[in-house]
Amino acid sequence: MHKETSWAEAPVLYYHCFSANKKSGGNYIGSRDEYFVNPSCKISTAHVTEDTDDFYRNALGAEYIFIHHGSGVLLSHFGKIKFSEGDQLIIPRATTYQMKFDNFNNNRLLIIESDTAYELPNHYKNAYGQMEEHAPYCERDFRPPAYMEPNIETGEFRIIVKAKERYF
Repeated sequence: MHKETSWAEAPVLYYHCFSANKKSGGNYIGSRDEYFVNPSCKISTAHVTEDTDDFYRNALGAEYIFIHHGSGVLLSHFGKIKFSEGDQLIIPRATTYQMKFDNFNNNRLLIIESDTAYELPNHYKNAYGQMEEHAPYCERDFRPPAYMEPNIETGEFRIIVKAKERYF
């Protein structure tokens, strides 16, 4: 995903980025501020202050989006899912989606892009794939997207496709 750098004896350090102080603003695509990047992962935040009709697709990476502040709905070809503060959204690689927020007073997102799919850790699952009792979540915590009537509008729709560091 990114240029690999090698530092075998890299120290493990804790960082506080004060991301709340950086408010770039914009839509959910353009307001992303990168903080940490390595060859497999990118961690950024977004302060969403405006709406967009554009669709977005990360062609080579899966995305984890934590909703720190704000609420709205995520629309994709899987359906729609409502989100609010504290929700965690997993968006598989090459999924075209759109985020619509209820208002633009204080929307904050944490976004982690990964070149591998997000999965449940094996130590939280039994041999049959069911969640163990000691897992920090259970099957009832997961909400799949709800059915959405197909959109049969015709016209031009802009899809922003990201492939590594390039946008098309």
